[in-house]
Amino acid sequence: MNAYRRFLFIFLIAVTGCLLILAAFSIAVDPYGVFGTPPVAGLTTAKTLPDHITKPYVVLRGNYDTLIVGSSRARDISCQDLAACYPGQKVRCYNAGVAHGDFPMIRRMVDHADTVTPLVRLVIALDFFGFNASVSRFDKTDSERFLGRPGRPPGDILNDIGRMLFSHAALGKAVETLERSRPRPVAPAAEIPPARAAAAADAGAAAPQPAPPPAGHNPFVGFYPAVLHFYRDYTFTNPRTGVSTLDALRSLLASCRRRGIETSVAFNPFHAVLFDILREAGLWKRYLAWKAAVVGIVAAVNADGSGPRIALWDFSDYNRITTEPVLVEGALRDKLEYFSDPFHYKRNVGNLMLRRMMAGEETVPGFGHALVPADVAADAARLEAGHEAFLRDNAAYVDKVLGRATQGGKP
Repeated sequence: MNAYRRFLFIFLIAVTGCLLILAAFSIAVDPYGVFGTPPVAGLTTAKTLPDHITKPYVVLRGNYDTLIVGSSRARDISCQDLAACYPGQKVRCYNAGVAHGDFPMIRRMVDHADTVTPLVRLVIALDFFGFNASVSRFDKTDSERFLGRPGRPPGDILNDIGRMLFSHAALGKAVETLERSRPRPVAPAAEIPPARAAAAADAGAAAPQPAPPPAGHNPFVGFYPAVLHFYRDYTFTNPRTGVSTLDALRSLLASCRRRGIETSVAFNPFHAVLFDILREAGLWKRYLAWKAAVVGIVAAVNADGSGPRIALWDFSDYNRITTEPVLVEGALRDKLEYFSDPFHYKRNVGNLMLRRMMAGEETVPGFGHALVPADVAADAARLEAGHEAFLRDNAAYVDKVLGRATQGGKP
């Protein structure tokens, strides 16, 4: 073997070895959760798992008979909590909630999952922003490609595997997974100077508490401008295709009845301050029209054809959960019992929703009620009354969120 061939041989061996090491690293860390590599405590526990890439592949494994779909809010409706609502039954559940998931994306996910494994149960968590068919600022190319072939991998699966094993993005995600999975030292509480503590003790007063973090770091204020991106140029009809998101809902629910799927539809809860954001943005009437349209669609689907009736539940109005105080004695709370931010409720709320829908339990009075067309007018009146009551105690918080001077009254 001459020097040239020897060099080429060694070079190819080195490149192949590097690619194998890189592939092994990507599979071991599995930042997208596609290869099914189990997490390792303290090493790969905090996987990034971009929903629109990971979940269509996970669905292909078919290890479910029950599906939960919706936006990122739906990810806190736990499959373990759902299974607990069916004691003595084996429930194989998968949460297919997708961050920024609009309703067309949700519809494609359901079709994809039901094609792989026929569904027995389905929980659909609805968001007002998800029915906005105008041009989104979020790139949906990947989700449309991954979910464009129900029950099958995307057409360019070899390209996807290459991207997940060798791409710069996959390598970056793997490194990010390792960094985020490292145990973090617990930050010590802000220390109080001994002299101040001693003086307070001598005076018989409670020890002074550390100052709260600046308001700009609080997840319950300062989010208002970003929210409006979800509702920009709000319309139910796609300007390019002429397809209505409401028609897509009607089609999906009718299909669920034909296929015998036990389907529960829920209006997602969010913190009540978001109602004032919708009012401020001029979207309140559109929001009420959306709710009325969904109620009408469910009723029409239930009245036509056969199959399990579609259950419709509303968790989004003014109640003890959604009106949880944020501004208390002039100070913003950093952590709430029911919400991680005004958009996203916590798992305990998701569990309350499931117990209400599946088991009929009203653990928190007023949280969750069935909706039928006859209730639409009363629902609007109930929201107005709830708004008045909410502002009596929360006008200062609403003004802070909207960036106005506190007026102490209805905006």
